[in-house]
Order: sequence, then structure tokens, then C-alpha cells
Amino acid sequence: MANLYNIPFGAAFLPSVAEFAKMKGEVAAILLPTKRAVRELKEMWRGDAAAAELPAILPLGDIDEDMAFIDYENEELLEDLPPAIGELERSLILARLVRAKEPSLTFEQSVARASDLARLMDTVQMEKLSFDGLADLAPSEYSLYWRETLEFLKIAAEAYPKILAERGYMDPVARKTSLIARQIAAWKKHAPKGAIIAAGSTGSLLPIRELLSFIAEMPNGHVILPGLDKRMKEEDFEAVRQNHPQYGMKILLDAIGAKREDVRDIATSARAERAALASDIMLDFGAAARWREQEKHKDSSIAGISLLQLDTEREEAFCIALALRDAYEKGERAHLITPDRKIAKQVSQLLLRWNIVADDSAGRGASEFSAGNYIALVANAIASGWTPLDTIAILKHKFTRGEFGSIADELERILRGKTGAHGLEGTLALLRENPGLYRTFGEFATACKFDLKTTASLSTLLEKHLNIIAQIADETLLFTGDMGSQTEEILHTLLDDAKKLSNDGISHMGAADYPRFIASWLASQTLRPKSHGTRGIVILNSLGARLLPADFVIMAGLNEGSFPSQTAEDMWMSAQMRAKFGLPLLERKIGLSSHDFAEFFCSPRVLLTRSRASGALPSRWLMKLEAVLELSNLELDGKYSDYISNAAKELDSLPSSRIAKPAPKPPADARPKRLSATSIEKLYRDPYMIFAGHILNLRQLEPLDPEEDAADFGNLVHKALEACKKRGDMGEGAIEAELLRRALKYEDMDSIDFWRARFKEIARFMAKYERDNPAAQSFLEVEGEIKLTPDFTLSARADRIDIMGGKAVIVDYKTGTAPSRTEVEEGYSPQLPLEALILMRGGFPAVPATDVSELVYISLSKMEAATFKNAAQLAEEAEARLKSVIKLFSSADTPYLSRPNPSKVGRTIEEYSEFNHLARVDEWNR
Repeated sequence: MANLYNIPFGAAFLPSVAEFAKMKGEVAAILLPTKRAVRELKEMWRGDAAAAELPAILPLGDIDEDMAFIDYENEELLEDLPPAIGELERSLILARLVRAKEPSLTFEQSVARASDLARLMDTVQMEKLSFDGLADLAPSEYSLYWRETLEFLKIAAEAYPKILAERGYMDPVARKTSLIARQIAAWKKHAPKGAIIAAGSTGSLLPIRELLSFIAEMPNGHVILPGLDKRMKEEDFEAVRQNHPQYGMKILLDAIGAKREDVRDIATSARAERAALASDIMLDFGAAARWREQEKHKDSSIAGISLLQLDTEREEAFCIALALRDAYEKGERAHLITPDRKIAKQVSQLLLRWNIVADDSAGRGASEFSAGNYIALVANAIASGWTPLDTIAILKHKFTRGEFGSIADELERILRGKTGAHGLEGTLALLRENPGLYRTFGEFATACKFDLKTTASLSTLLEKHLNIIAQIADETLLFTGDMGSQTEEILHTLLDDAKKLSNDGISHMGAADYPRFIASWLASQTLRPKSHGTRGIVILNSLGARLLPADFVIMAGLNEGSFPSQTAEDMWMSAQMRAKFGLPLLERKIGLSSHDFAEFFCSPRVLLTRSRASGALPSRWLMKLEAVLELSNLELDGKYSDYISNAAKELDSLPSSRIAKPAPKPPADARPKRLSATSIEKLYRDPYMIFAGHILNLRQLEPLDPEEDAADFGNLVHKALEACKKRGDMGEGAIEAELLRRALKYEDMDSIDFWRARFKEIARFMAKYERDNPAAQSFLEVEGEIKLTPDFTLSARADRIDIMGGKAVIVDYKTGTAPSRTEVEEGYSPQLPLEALILMRGGFPAVPATDVSELVYISLSKMEAATFKNAAQLAEEAEARLKSVIKLFSSADTPYLSRPNPSKVGRTIEEYSEFNHLARVDEWNR
């Protein structure tokens, strides 16, 4: 009879394993699913003064972790077994094969596709399958896409194995599965002296399942299952699918030829009723009708469970941080378990508020830490040709050497507002008038040279990149500390591996491909802090948390698609093809997640959290929990949830009422005595814009390396129409030619083709407008002003004034959105009526004072002209309103409110005000 045991959910797993091992006396090895569980049991064993000598405690590995093997040091097992191919070499070989199949892929795309292919190959080898039968997977009923994909998979079936053989390597997973097979064979010949205990694995991988099956049949072998559900009805257990937590143990028992009744419990659950509730929650929706048949659950099953549902992710993170602080103050061992790295990072940062450093063992990509981020930042600058934005970002970085950092502010002032990606040489050319700056930046530019047009080995390109870093960075700062030294170590390892391939064409790449390659590689290298942080406060993903004891568990991000995570589509095989090929379905990962959830759910105290942000749906487990509790007439106790949420509101919430909009009241003598007609519209719509721009004299900085935008387009069109009108040639061909000529400097802009298409439409429309509205005389871009009151001057710059039939027509071009008729007639867009007022009063020196017959807005986006024939009336109304407003704002008691009429529709220039952040609009206008 197989030696099978079980530790039910709700029992302390690792302490139970330790007690079991001590009872067995001499123990050769204890095998656990994860490296973290191994470390935990070792610490527990060493902390027991009465315990026997520490046995070998080793990781088996699991689906999301490198499959570690228990006996790498046994030379007999390694005999005649080729070494495993290195990760870098494998990736580059597969990327080259992928690109050969599909030359249109970029290098970056081929590396990503190769990574996907490698994962499929690993799964195939773990399941001991072969790609030989690919042809049978795509019969005529499958789409052409799938047949072409399977043709692509011949890389794995034919080309790659041939290269491996030529190089004398084995694929890593194939080698590990061979080692497991050899270990089993060795144990058959020479049984180990002490007990072999394999605990906590569900046998989700075929090689591990075979190993567990063998250990269970060994006289001194023992397999301890984690949370085998003996309560489930037999028909439900037999029907479990791959997304169920019991699936792995079912197929393991089937492989051994055992039944659940053959498995002996070696511990008693402290929360058996909670485990029963977890069992019901995990029933497939198809079997959920059995909930009505089950015995109703009791209050004791949910004692210690709390649920927090928040509106935003930030609220969720803050409440979690408070709950962890509360646990820390109680001396509890608390785990935050979430696959959502955003929540994990936010909580880590929030805990620092109380000097609590969480042990975040999930790790992060090297590029997320400051040293790796700096190296990736330099790579990005190389790839982009050193745009001003990249250049200033690096010069201002804390890791850049002081002599280079000292020129950053002055250089930034010079570069702001300059269009185009200047590059190092272009930027240097701008500095010829400043010898000191020219010299220092010249040294920086020389150090940063990297020829993107060459092809070279990875080691050559990496050495060049690291040489740039060595010349521009203070490496004593860059590679200092835990994460800095780890980053330096992985870079040196990559360089060593790359040098081994330097004479091999497989490592050669275009220099233009290198920056994206190294940035992607840095993101893929997981680093973990070596310090363990504040006692008892740990952040884990569900894999890392398996089997670990905790007094208090928080499961966060419990939204569908997050926890459990969305099962991504397999780009290589459809679900039907995977099943036919013999691969596990993608939903198998949900089964593993479900098992973890059930385990954590049975902890002494549990807090479940989620946010409703973006309309996210609750996790399937929460929905089923709600349904099961409703059938038992139970509700979760909200006391602890209320306690945490109320504490969060007291500590970190904004006042319940909106903050007041700004209402500055500068003294009367500081208020403007002169405004343009366009500024008057700002005064009406958003007086704060006048306060910030005309009283405080604030100006928005020009952007670094600005992109051509709507303003550039508008200026170009205005200048082109002005030039054509001055020449007296407003024919369609002449207008289009002038527009195209002026657009030559934008030739490299992405949207130039769109501009050209609009030029043609504008030329056609304006030529027709000219034919339909012949003017005796036209005045272009004329400036004027009048004294509206003894203390206030109104100025304007008119696009165009036409004299027709002895009267004036004022024309304004709008390449963006023109004001509506309602806005003009109600006075919210007073520009043209005020220009008419100035003209009627003789305020334009170049234009004789005359009556105004029409105001015309020409919309060059809609290709239409909006004509206002009541120009004189609009001018009079505009004058009366403006005088009233001037009088109002002449008083020191009148505030310059921010957006006094935010509900008004129309162009809403206040929406695009450069001062909105200063007025804190987002805080009061909610």
C-alpha cells in the first residue's frame, strides 16, 4: 500500500511536516515545492533545540519556478549526460530561427516570439511529449492560421534539436526530467538509508508526479499531500476539471492507483468548518446545485474572515497597509498575498510611513531598481538618438558624474522649445557660443557615441554600453547597496556568457537592435532584496506563500482576471489542439491558484480585498462565497473591515466637502490696465488665467524636444494664406503650393501625410471663398487698440479685414474649433465683436474707420464659414459688457475665480489652460 498522507487545510503545514519527520527518525531528505518553503522549514528546524540533526531539505520546483532537482551532486546521475544549454544561448538561437521563418519580424519581436516558443517547448518536455506528431494536429477543418503556425513549430521539432546536438547540449527541462528518471532508477538499485519525505506538492508536472508516485511506493518513502479534500462527494471529486484545486491530487492518486480513503491524515485541522466552506466555494459552477444539498454552514466557519470592497486601488492599498500595521503592532505574522504587483508596490511604499519595511519576496525586474533603470535609460537614449528629453534626464540623474550633471540646468534652458531630435552632435552645435558648456557637453557626447548602423556580437555591444556607463556615471554610487551590487553581478554574468558566444554568429545583432534587447533583458531579470525587512510582515505571490504559516493573511486584488489571473491565449495552439496534443489546458493555472486560495482562506484570520476601479468584476471565489453564505443565511462580520476603513478615512482622506476654488484678490494697482481681445475671452471664461498670466506674469516653460502639433499647423496655414493674399494669388494651386512649401521643414513628421491631405481641402475651400467674396481691398494681420475707459486699453490683432461695398468684413481663420453662434451672440467668444468695436472707433491705424457689415469665422477644420451680419449690434453689446466687467475687476474685492462657469459648453478654452494645475482644478471641480 502506498505511503500517502494528508495535512488538511487549517492545520499548520510545515510544523506538521517537521513533527512527522522527527517521528521517522533517520531522514535522508525532505522535498518541498518551493525554495521559500525550504528556507522556512530549515529555520523552524534549527530553532528547535530538541530536534535531531538537520536533514537535507530541498526544493522540488513547481509550474512557476525553475524545477530544481534533489541530487545534482550525484556524479553517477550526471555521467554521459550533456550539459544544459545556457539561457542566453538558447534565446539567441531560437530568436534567429524564428526570424529566419518570418524575416519581417524585428529583432525585438523575434526574441519575444522565441520566448513564447521556449515556454511551449518546456511544457511539451515536462509532459514528455514530442513535436513529431505536429502534422496530425492541423487537419483541414482548422484555419489556415493554425496550419501556418504548426509549420512554424517545426523549429522546435526539427531545427532546434539539430543545433542542440551539433553543440553538444541538452535542453534544460529535458535534462532535468532525465535526471529525475535517473534518480528513480538509482533508488531502485540502491534504496536510500533514511526516509524520503515529499511534502506539499500536488504533482502538477508529469516528472514530479512520476517521482512522487515512486516515492509513495518506496518502503521508506512518504508523500504528504496539501489539503486533500476528503469531504467532497466521490462523483464531484471524479469530475473535477483542470481549474479545480483538487485536480492535481486527483491525477496523482490516479497515477499511484490510490483512493482518497487510502490517504491518512497526519494532522487535525484547527478550522475544519472553514475548510468545508472552502470546499463548497471551489465546486465548479456546474456542480454548484449541490450547495442546496449540503449541510448549512455555521457562524464558526466564517469567524475571523473579513471583506473590504473599495472604490479605488489607492484606497485598497492604504487599507491593506493599515491592516498590516495593525497586525505588526499585535505581534502577528502577517502575509499580503496578491499577484497584482501594483498593489504590492503601493503597499510597500505606504508602510514606510510607519517605518515598516515589508519583506517583498516576489522580486522585481532589474530595470525597476535604480541601477538597472539607469542602464536601461542610457540604452533608451542610444536607441532614440539622444533626444533632448533623454539627454537632460540622464544629465540630471543622481548617478551621472558631477561635472556632467552641473551643466544640466543651463543646457535645458537652451534646448527648451527647439523642435526635432537633435542628437548629440545637433545639441553640441547649439552650444558653440558658450565655450564652457560646449567643452563639457563635448566630453559627454564623445563618451556616449554608439554607432547604430553597425552589426556586432552581443559582447562587443554590451562592452560599449558599459563603457559609456563607466565614463558618464559615478559607479561607486551606481553599483552600491544590495540591488546595485546585484545589478552589477547580473551584467557581468551576461557579459561572460556573451563572450563565450562572441565568435559564434548566433550572438551577432544589429547595433540598432541592441538597446531594446538589453532593456528587455534587464526587465526579465528578477532581483530580490537580501534583507528580510520588518519582522513578520511579508508580501508574496500565491506560489511563494504556499505552505507558509501566518496568523493573518490578506488576499488582495480579488477581481476576476487579476486573482485568479486571466488565462492568456496560446499563440501556438488552440485549446482543442492542446488537448489533442496532450498538453494541460491553460486553465490549469487557475486550478493551482484555486488550491492556494483555499489554503490561505483557512488561515486563522483572513482579510479579502478588492477595488471596484474600472468596473472590475469580483473574483469568482468571492461570488461563490457570497452565494454559499446566502444559502446558509450567513453574513461576514463587518467589524474589522469597518475598523480599517474608518481608520483609513481618519488618517488619509480628503475633507468630505470639496475644497474651495481659488479666488485671489490682488490689489487694484496690480490689476491689468491693458488686455487683448483674445485675453478678454479668458477673463470671461476663466479669470484665474488672467491672474496667473498677467498679474503674476507666469509663463509655461517650452517643452523639451516639442512635437509639431495643432499650433504649428495653425501658424503654418495662417502664414501661407497671408502670403498668398499679399501676392494677390488666391487660386487653389497657388494656395496648396504655398502650404506645401512651408511644410517642407516638417517632412519627417509622422502626420505629414495627413497635413498634406488637409492642405488640398483648405486650398479648394479658400479659393472658392475668394471667388464668392471678392474684396476691393484687404488688410492682413493688422494691429490696433482703443482706450475703452480712461484707465483701460483694449488691443487686437486681426487676421484679415476686407473692404466690400464701402463697409468692412472682419475675417478670422480657425484651424481648430471655431466658436459656436451661441457663444458669439451670448458674449462668451467676444474676439471679433471687439475687433469690430476697435475698427469702428478708428483704432486700426492701417485701416480707415468704417462701419462693419459682417463678422466671419472661417473654420478650416469643417470647411465652412459662419457669418454674423449684426456686427454693429454685437460690437455695442460687447462694449457694454466689457465696460461692466472692467469696472467689476477694478475693485480689489473682486476675486479672479478659476472657471466661474465650468458648466458652459463650447470650445471651453479653460479646459486647456496651462494654469489648471496651479488652480487645483481637479481637486475642486469633481
